[in-house]
Amino acid sequence: MTQQSTSIVLKSLSILLGLFFLFTGFMKISPYISKELHRDLRKHYVKYAKAFPMATMLDIRIPSKCSTT
Repeated sequence: MTQQSTSIVLKSLSILLGLFFLFTGFMKISPYISKELHRDLRKHYVKYAKAFPMATMLDIRIPSKCSTT
């Protein structure tokens, strides 16, 4: 592989990975795509929100319960 093709592959992977994270993040905050999947993602967020490692260092509190169901 040449250096140019390696660069294209890495840029493509980073763009696709970024789009994946944007999509999953959108699904967490909005139920437009799938209400059931949104509910499950929010439920798992509640389980793992307590494990935010920088919360004590930044002196912030992240609410683990969502206001909408």
